[in-house]
Amino acid sequence: MSEPVCQFTIKHRFKFNEAYQTSMPFTHFGEKWSMLLHNNANERPSISLKCAKESTSNLWSIEAKVLLKIIAVSPLNPVNFEQVATGVFHASNSTIRFGTGLPTRGELAEKFVCDELMRLELHVTLLKMVGIRQKRKHDFDRVDDRLSDVILVAGRKEFHVSRAILSYHSPVFRALLLGDFKEAKAAKVNVIPTTAESFQTFLSLIHSSEAHLTIMNVVEVLELANYYNVEMVLKQCETYLSQEKLVPMTRKLVLAEQFNLADLQHSCLKSIDTPADCVEICRDAEEFGEKTLRALLKKSISFIGSVGNNVGNNVGNNADESPSMRIFMEMQEFQRGENTRRNLAPLDFPLFAHYPFLPPHEEYNRLGRN
Repeated sequence: MSEPVCQFTIKHRFKFNEAYQTSMPFTHFGEKWSMLLHNNANERPSISLKCAKESTSNLWSIEAKVLLKIIAVSPLNPVNFEQVATGVFHASNSTIRFGTGLPTRGELAEKFVCDELMRLELHVTLLKMVGIRQKRKHDFDRVDDRLSDVILVAGRKEFHVSRAILSYHSPVFRALLLGDFKEAKAAKVNVIPTTAESFQTFLSLIHSSEAHLTIMNVVEVLELANYYNVEMVLKQCETYLSQEKLVPMTRKLVLAEQFNLADLQHSCLKSIDTPADCVEICRDAEEFGEKTLRALLKKSISFIGSVGNNVGNNVGNNADESPSMRIFMEMQEFQRGENTRRNLAPLDFPLFAHYPFLPPHEEYNRLGRN
């Protein structure tokens, strides 16, 4: 039998008493995979692996073998429950399901539930793929003098790589591995602190081989790409963050400023549709730098409209009922908190430093009208 196409594992802790749940999606071979749990009252649960391939074509299929593990928590019976299922994903079938032979809810509660949580694992082996173009998976463990001439060490794991390939993509690697540093003559070189898994993903993205960013590794990969100045990986991280809905907006804005990801900041600001969205983001903005706050100010001005110029005319005319006025007052309240936190006088920190019922501050004019 031929070698498996791919192997990966999905792990998740499910709530024992919640009827229908799904894990967060994981991407492998360009497809999103997730684990589903359906709890039936007084019956055995149903557990499934789902492949969420977005295609109307019937020319693709994925044959898979899946090992389910329900992790034991009882010290009196520390044996995991295991069951294997096989199946084929295609246009008319998106799941491989476990049901028959699973423990009852009573058995699960006795042996596998702790603090109302149950830990499940799916160990997936993809046996055959049809109609899906696969990226080659680069093997950095293999010793091949024709393809590698240096070993990089990350998290106690060794990666056999080519100085020339890394130097082509990274000016930092070029200086380190081909320049006047001692590493240029060393057989092994330690990289900056990171996990072996994140460094594997980083190298795979450089080599355009099978690799996927996740919410668990994207920050470490981004740090590696920034440190070694690998533009192609920086762009892939930026694109992933722009599209990933599970990453909070505030986190995206912090990363955008930290790593100068202009397109990411733009996509975040573009997705702010209402004054309430802007206020809510600012309330969670203790980690924001000045550039991000300035960008949010400009965005808020687009909602405020003519409030700054006409605020005097609104006094006594139910001004507080205006959405523009509410966002205007909320932003000032946020600024007062910022000034207090930073021990600044009201106008020492120009962001949101326009006071109601007074002519707009010059910073308002400069940022809002340019």
